[in-house]
Amino acid sequence: FFSAIALFIILSSISVIFGLIGNIFHNHFELIKIEASMLVISLILFFLLRYKKDFFHFCSIVLTTQFTTLFLFLIYNFSPETMKHLWIFTYPILILYFEIKYALLWISFMLFAILIAPFLPYVNIYYDLFQLFYLSFVLVIISLIVYFYKIKMEDAKNTISLQSEQLEQQLQELKSKDNMLSIQSKQAVMGEMISMIAHQWRQPLSTIILNISNLQLKKMLHQEISDEEMIKSLGDITDTIVYL
Repeated sequence: FFSAIALFIILSSISVIFGLIGNIFHNHFELIKIEASMLVISLILFFLLRYKKDFFHFCSIVLTTQFTTLFLFLIYNFSPETMKHLWIFTYPILILYFEIKYALLWISFMLFAILIAPFLPYVNIYYDLFQLFYLSFVLVIISLIVYFYKIKMEDAKNTISLQSEQLEQQLQELKSKDNMLSIQSKQAVMGEMISMIAHQWRQPLSTIILNISNLQLKKMLHQEISDEEMIKSLGDITDTIVYL
C-alpha cells in the first residue's frame, strides 16, 4: 500500500504538471492556482510518506480530499466540450485503493455533489441533467468494476499469503525431520563405533582374564608359581593394558 500510494502521488503529480502546462497555454488561471497548490501538496505528502509510514492514512485522506475538490471543480466550471470531466473516471481507483473503508461514503458524496449541481442557484453549470446522470452512471459502473477487481486482487493476495504460510510450515517440518534424521544418523554412527571398540577390546580383555585366572587357579591348587611364570604373566597383562 505504501509503495502504491507513493506511485500514485508520482503519477498524479505528472498529470498535474501536464494539466498545468496545458492550462498556462489556455490561460485558465483558476486551474493554474489549484493545480500548482495540488503539486506542492503532493510533494509534501510524498516526503512525509518516505519519512514515516504512519502518515499513510493522513496522506490518503488529503489526496482523496484534494482530488474530490478538483474533480467537482472541473464539473462545475467547465463545459463538456473541454473533456476535463474525463479525469473524474480515475476517482474510483483513488477511493477504492486508499480509502476502501469509507469508499461508499466518498463515492456517494461525489455522486450527490454532481447530481445536485443543476439545482444550486449560485452555480452556473454547463452540463444538463441528462449529461450529469450519464456521467454519474458511468462513474458507478467504473466504481463497481474497480471494486470487484480490488476484491479479486485481495482474494488472490490472501491465497498467495496462505500458500506461503503453508509452504513455510512444510519447510519447518522438513527441517525438523532433517535434524531428527541427522541426530539419529549420528547416534547410529556412535553406536556402531562403540560396538567396534567393544569388539576390539574383547580379545585383549580375555587375555588379561585368562592370565589372572591361570595364576588364581594354580594358587588355589597350591601349585608353585615360578618367578619366570609370574613375570611372564604380569608382562603379558601389562603389554595388553598398554595396547588397550
